[in-house]
Amino acid sequence: MMNSRFLDDSPICAQEVAPVVWSADSVVVREGTIFSFGWCARPDSVVIGSWIDVAYRDSSVEKVAVQYGRDRPDVQRLFPRLPLACGYFVMLAFRKTSGLAAASISFEFEDGHIARYPLPLGAALGEDPASANAWDRTVAVFNDAQRAGSMVLRGQTGAVIEAFQRRRSLLGARHGGSEVLADAIELLRPRSVLMIDHMQGGGAKKFSNSLIESYLGAGRDVVIWTFMPSLLRFQVRVFSCRDRAEAKFHVTWDAHIQILSSKKISDVVFNNAVSFIKPHRVPEMLSACKNICDAHVTVYVHDFNVVCPSHFLLDFEGRFCGVPSADRCRSCLPKINDDFVNLHVTRDIDHWRALWGGALDRVDEIVCFSQSSVALI
Repeated sequence: MMNSRFLDDSPICAQEVAPVVWSADSVVVREGTIFSFGWCARPDSVVIGSWIDVAYRDSSVEKVAVQYGRDRPDVQRLFPRLPLACGYFVMLAFRKTSGLAAASISFEFEDGHIARYPLPLGAALGEDPASANAWDRTVAVFNDAQRAGSMVLRGQTGAVIEAFQRRRSLLGARHGGSEVLADAIELLRPRSVLMIDHMQGGGAKKFSNSLIESYLGAGRDVVIWTFMPSLLRFQVRVFSCRDRAEAKFHVTWDAHIQILSSKKISDVVFNNAVSFIKPHRVPEMLSACKNICDAHVTVYVHDFNVVCPSHFLLDFEGRFCGVPSADRCRSCLPKINDDFVNLHVTRDIDHWRALWGGALDRVDEIVCFSQSSVALI
């Protein structure tokens, strides 16, 4: 059932263990970041720990804890003999700049046994661009199929059909790279809106969807700057108010300069950037919006990401901290093992707040949704 690219049944262990089954359902490495999720199981023991060992070309090794324990009912239903299947997820920016050489993931079981597997890095270690793009598409199709299968097994057939209909409605969208983005920018109407937003769903996403509809209804084109964690790629989505057509482009960070330089953007809306790689560049982008085209910039505060990379203000013990003293923050941040916090390489709270403080000083409007947000920010 499983492609050998995702499954390595030869664990590197200090001793022989009971049969272990694992799957790296997705492994993507790009822009100094790794994204992976999958599962591991033994029929007779529970996973009590997981970590990744990252080996660099300078012979150094970095060990990073992995979030594990996620429920995988899809695996448990497909493999009844594996009722203890444990899902994992990791999104990590590498701390070193010497270059990635290899990576492996380890699982520790309650009986003390440890199984370690090499992660298939694929395009990250030198495949040509055409192969890498083909692999991107393969990963996307595989992930969609796996999620659909999991939802059907959970009885969510209706949601699968709805998702398929949304995907089918976007098949007519134009795709391209940064080199053809200029054509779409040329077609933008004056007073267009640039929105910086994530793709994580939830209340913040529902809010931005309502904003998009209101802008389009008012006769204004909308450009969405977003990030796709499953592919580790930035994407620009251009919506036309004339026919609601959508064009999508994979871009690099610097493409926002091209968009802002067009002088077609009069308003910039920051909704949410949690899950973006290189998060320290987000406040720099907001400052660029003022420097390049002097757009009206509005920041909506849905969480506390402008205060700390731990956007729900959970400390290294998983407790709400309420923004304690700066000394406690300096001690806490490097200890946090959260996938989105792991995207902030320096773990320097003073640098983070200086960047966001400088950006917020320059924006035109900050909108909070609670008095607690106002007090903490």
